[in-house]
Amino acid sequence: MRTLEAIEDFVKRHACLLIPKIVVESPASPAAVVGASSSWTSRHKARVPRSGPDGGNRTVNERARKVTALVIALLLCYGVAAVGGLLGTGSDRSWYADLAKPSWTPPSWVFGPVWMVLYGMMAVAVWLVWVSRPERASAAPIVVFAVQLAFNAVWTPLFFGLHRPGTALVDIVLLWLALLATVSLFFRRRAIAGLLLVPYLLWVSFAVALNLAIWRLNE
Repeated sequence: MRTLEAIEDFVKRHACLLIPKIVVESPASPAAVVGASSSWTSRHKARVPRSGPDGGNRTVNERARKVTALVIALLLCYGVAAVGGLLGTGSDRSWYADLAKPSWTPPSWVFGPVWMVLYGMMAVAVWLVWVSRPERASAAPIVVFAVQLAFNAVWTPLFFGLHRPGTALVDIVLLWLALLATVSLFFRRRAIAGLLLVPYLLWVSFAVALNLAIWRLNE
């Protein structure tokens, strides 16, 4: 009995010391939960992405830059088509109708719609390369693209304006070579940009053959 009483007396005297210690150190206690939550918050706070006003402005500016670049590319390509067409419209179109042509020559009305589609694809292709990162790597492809575009613009005045299929043939061969280099460079920057120029390359290849045949039949 005395032993039991001694144990009971020990428990009563030390209970006030044992219980608070258990409560404080227990991981299930509110204090421990709050402490752990605060610690986790402080550790992970830096990982949460912040979208401030500067980030929003950068996004808007980037979109505006891409839209502006697309508009410029469209104006450039269709502008070249318009200039070439204007320089060639002053000629007598009956001259072309009277030329000896191979049997596989397409009807005249086919050329306009085909070129309209191709110029649009050219504009999108150069735009994709233009807005690609890093921007410095796009300089050489764009310069070569501009070179082939210049040869493209000159062909119509040479062929229809000056009635010189031979000179136009030299120009279109140079155009084909510059275009081949452009397609290769575009593929290295953006595969889809290179693919967009493939129909243009095929059409110019056909135009080279047609120009050569007309020149040989009428020299």
